[in-house]
Amino acid sequence: MRTATTAAAGWVLLTAAATAGEVPAFKPQEIATDLKIGYAVILADLNNDKKPDIVVVDKERVVWYENPTWTVRTILQGKTKPDNVCITPLDIDGNGDLELVIGAGWKPFDTATPGTLQWLRRGKTLDDEWTMYPIPCDEPTVHRIRAIDLDGDGKPEVVSVPLMGRDATAKANWMDGRPVRVTAYQVPEKEPEKPESWRPDVLCEELHVMHNFAPFDLPGGSAFIATAYEGVYAVVAAGGRSSSARGTRRTRSRTAGRARSSGGGWGAPRR
Repeated sequence: MRTATTAAAGWVLLTAAATAGEVPAFKPQEIATDLKIGYAVILADLNNDKKPDIVVVDKERVVWYENPTWTVRTILQGKTKPDNVCITPLDIDGNGDLELVIGAGWKPFDTATPGTLQWLRRGKTLDDEWTMYPIPCDEPTVHRIRAIDLDGDGKPEVVSVPLMGRDATAKANWMDGRPVRVTAYQVPEKEPEKPESWRPDVLCEELHVMHNFAPFDLPGGSAFIATAYEGVYAVVAAGGRSSSARGTRRTRSRTAGRARSSGGGWGAPRR
């Protein structure tokens, strides 16, 4: 017997339990029809009832739909620099509740103006709007963020991957200017409410037009696969047990340059 769940901005598909050889029946459930864009959708248990809720990043707001009634609640409305574009859940203050990190300021093809990062803390009740705290960000085209435990200490870092590098232009097919700068933020042990408590560490700075990335586990921590104009790469720590990891290889080869890191711990992406 097998069940599966798929979430999207305006609907959810739930498979019925099926025995071997049976074709599962899908039942559509319309959840929302008022989204302007719905850039990002995640599943996260926001009310600690062991059921995955649906969280949607809309153009100028963030909302969540409570499982299983799909009651909608507003997390944030009109307080970020539009457009909101990406989101990741993690426990920032260590109280056992999930907080949310939001990427905003999304303007396609604007490779000069920085995007924004901020984290959100839940109110006293489920219906209260969440409180927003800024995270310093100087990178344009903020596009994807994920919480990844890079060093294996049980505390995920916030990894931000912009779409394009600063000052890249359409004339050069976004290959000029600076390559995409991938950054990671350790969650501050004290005073995460203060922007100065968050410090970015550069993990990678030689690929162009990085549309998405996904983590994978390694001994002693995690790394991630990233898609870029140059191909599909694994970005791993240099000099450690994870340095031998390899990513997906395309038929043609190209050697990437060395990564730049303020901590000196991350090496060149591997194809």
